[in-house]
Amino acid sequence: MAVVQEACIHGVSMRALDDLARAMGLSGTAKRQISCLCEKIDGGCRLS
Repeated sequence: MAVVQEACIHGVSMRALDDLARAMGLSGTAKRQISCLCEKIDGGCRLS
Protein backbone atom coordinates (compact mmCIF):
# COMPACT_ATOMS: atom_id res chain seq x y z
CA MET A 1 0.00 0.00 0.00
CA ALA A 2 2.93 2.38 0.50
CA VAL A 3 3.52 2.47 -3.25
CA VAL A 4 -0.15 3.31 -3.85
CA GLN A 5 0.03 6.02 -1.17
CA GLU A 6 3.16 7.52 -2.74
CA ALA A 7 1.55 7.51 -6.19
CA CYS A 8 -1.50 9.24 -4.74
CA ILE A 9 0.67 11.92 -3.15
CA HIS A 10 2.25 12.56 -6.53
CA GLY A 11 -1.12 13.07 -8.23
CA VAL A 12 -1.48 9.79 -10.10
CA SER A 13 -5.04 9.33 -11.42
CA MET A 14 -7.52 7.01 -9.72
CA ARG A 15 -7.58 4.73 -12.77
CA ALA A 16 -3.79 4.43 -12.70
CA LEU A 17 -3.86 3.84 -8.93
CA ASP A 18 -6.39 1.05 -9.42
CA ASP A 19 -4.23 -0.50 -12.16
CA LEU A 20 -1.18 -0.22 -9.90
CA ALA A 21 -2.97 -1.89 -6.99
CA ARG A 22 -4.10 -4.75 -9.25
CA ALA A 23 -0.59 -5.18 -10.66
CA MET A 24 0.70 -5.52 -7.10
CA GLY A 25 -1.84 -8.23 -6.33
CA LEU A 26 -4.22 -5.99 -4.37
CA SER A 27 -7.20 -6.93 -6.52
CA GLY A 28 -9.45 -7.00 -3.46
CA THR A 29 -8.84 -3.29 -2.95
CA ALA A 30 -11.93 -1.36 -4.00
CA LYS A 31 -11.67 1.97 -5.78
CA ARG A 32 -13.50 3.52 -2.83
CA GLN A 33 -10.79 2.26 -0.47
CA ILE A 34 -8.09 3.79 -2.66
CA SER A 35 -10.06 7.02 -2.94
CA CYS A 36 -10.58 7.18 0.82
CA LEU A 37 -6.90 6.45 1.41
CA CYS A 38 -5.94 9.35 -0.84
CA GLU A 39 -8.46 11.63 0.86
CA LYS A 40 -7.10 10.58 4.24
CA ILE A 41 -3.61 11.54 3.10
CA ASP A 42 -5.09 14.95 2.20
CA GLY A 43 -6.87 15.08 5.56
CA GLY A 44 -10.43 14.75 4.29
CA CYS A 45 -11.65 11.22 4.94
CA ARG A 46 -12.58 9.16 7.97
CA LEU A 47 -11.99 5.44 7.55
CA SER A 48 -14.78 3.55 9.29
